[in-house]
Amino acid sequence: MEHQNIGSALILSCAVDVEMDLKPRLAAALGGGVAKEYDILFVGRTDSEPVEPMVDELKQALYQLNRTAHLSEDATQAKLERYWIKKEFLQRRTLSYRSTFPRGTHAYALSGRMARRMARRLAQRMANEAHDLDFILADIAMVGLSIAYSIAPPPIAIYDPESNNNSKQFLRESVLSAISIRADQPSTYPPYDDVAEIWPY
Repeated sequence: MEHQNIGSALILSCAVDVEMDLKPRLAAALGGGVAKEYDILFVGRTDSEPVEPMVDELKQALYQLNRTAHLSEDATQAKLERYWIKKEFLQRRTLSYRSTFPRGTHAYALSGRMARRMARRLAQRMANEAHDLDFILADIAMVGLSIAYSIAPPPIAIYDPESNNNSKQFLRESVLSAISIRADQPSTYPPYDDVAEIWPY
């Protein structure tokens, strides 16, 4: 990277799907000085984070509505409220926030300085701890040894055409669907694995 004058690198899992408008989403998330500040930018995650904007409100609202959905007098109103809460969450604007507990990461960007740090230390750490790169980068972010940001909503999701065990994660406009590689509908999926249980009610 240093010899080729590359400022940062985007690292992907071997099998992913992305939003059609990935480039403007990244541009929006990197505004406000984030582009010059981050060491790690988590672009794809299967799980939400406690500090992520709107996530706590979403979970609390869905839990409350799901508790009352079985009551016949509240069922219609609960269904309508749930529809608008989910719609608002899925249509939220792209942003970035300081990441403190990233989970299920599968796509991330490293700044040039972070890539150089990892090049010096990564091989030894992976050998000593028997962990892969995803775990090590998340660990570095959680203990505060890097300036880490996450993008919300994640514009990259795991998808392997040859697998029957793909994560069912929301994408608004999937590239693989647009070119007919995917037969399912990622726009109907929940935004994260950790809300999948309360999402469909």
